[in-house]
Amino acid sequence: MSISVLTCSYNNARPGANPAESVLAAAAVRSRGIRRLFSLPLPGDRRGAEAQPLIVPGVALPGGRTRDLLLLATMANQVFAFDANDGTPVWQHALGTPITSSGRIDEHPINDHWGILSTPVVDASAGVMYACAWMSPDGSYTGAQHWLHALSIVDGHAVHPPLNLEGATYDPGHGQPVQSFASATR
Repeated sequence: MSISVLTCSYNNARPGANPAESVLAAAAVRSRGIRRLFSLPLPGDRRGAEAQPLIVPGVALPGGRTRDLLLLATMANQVFAFDANDGTPVWQHALGTPITSSGRIDEHPINDHWGILSTPVVDASAGVMYACAWMSPDGSYTGAQHWLHALSIVDGHAVHPPLNLEGATYDPGHGQPVQSFASATR
């Protein structure tokens, strides 16, 4: 596998398409069809992942092995790395207790948990994946906060301590008021 998918929808323009795709071209699909390569277990939430899977080709792992990695982040605040070619598990890392689903979060409880909802981002040159996890010590909505995690794509270890986003500010300039991040509106 040679394509990199390091952010949502392929790149920062968010086209949602890979213009260099050749394997799934219409003519190839008509002649060869489509088949499932493998299935992946994603425990912790019945819906698994809401975030888009990411792919980082040619990752040098301990022991001298190089693999194309498929990185998945779930609503249960679990991050997984699998071999993108055969589905072999490479590593997994738990980022903290996700929020238990309730009517305060979602009127139609479609998930068991609320954790990593947005697609992480990979800095391939640094070998780091950044994921935002919504966490609470007891899994409750009250007091839950968003934390930014920086994980090594090689083995899943934290390369920096998690950063609490609660109260982080952003100045948009142009006379607009400074914005302050709040994990939940009370």
